[in-house]
Amino acid sequence: MRYLSQRFAMPYKECMAVLTDIGTEELAHARYALRTKAGRKLRHAREDFKCKAVWANTHAAR
Repeated sequence: MRYLSQRFAMPYKECMAVLTDIGTEELAHARYALRTKAGRKLRHAREDFKCKAVWANTHAAR
């Protein structure tokens, strides 16, 4: 985000374009990292729920 905010203070168009490119690339990496982390948490939650459901079903029959 720093690159995107710095681009507004840049007096040269070429440098402004470079900061925009770098900023959008950094933003894409951050979004991917968040998406991956959220997906991992969701997968673990599903697996945990399945394990608890199996355990409850096997112990409820006794």
